Amino acid sequence: MNNPQTADEDRIDIIAQNGNDGLHYDAENSYLVKAQSIDFDRLEMLVRERIAALRLYVSNIDKAVENPAIHNAICRDLVFPNIGLLAQFIDAVRIGEKPCEPL
Repeated sequence: MNNPQTADEDRIDIIAQNGNDGLHYDAENSYLVKAQSIDFDRLEMLVRERIAALRLYVSNIDKAVENPAIHNAICRDLVFPNIGLLAQFIDAVRIGEKPCEPL
C-alpha cells in the first residue's frame, strides 16, 4: 500500500532517523510510527542553528551598508514569518498551565 504523505510529513522525513527506511505503512498508527522515527537531537540542532543565524543577521543589520530596503524585505519575508512560526509552536506545545509571555 502506498503511503500518501503531506508536505509536513515530507519535511519530517528530512529529520527522521531513517527516513522511510525500515518503516512500514500502518494506516491505523501511521502518525505514531512517523513520530517515533524523528531524530529530535538533529531537529534541535537544526532549529538552534537557524535561530542563531536569524539572531546574528538581526544583530548586525545596523552595520550593513547595503540598501536598507533589502534588509527590510529580508526581515519582512524571512525573519518575522519564521519567528511567527516559532511563536505558534511555543503556544501550541505548552508545558504546564502557565501562559506564554510575548516574544
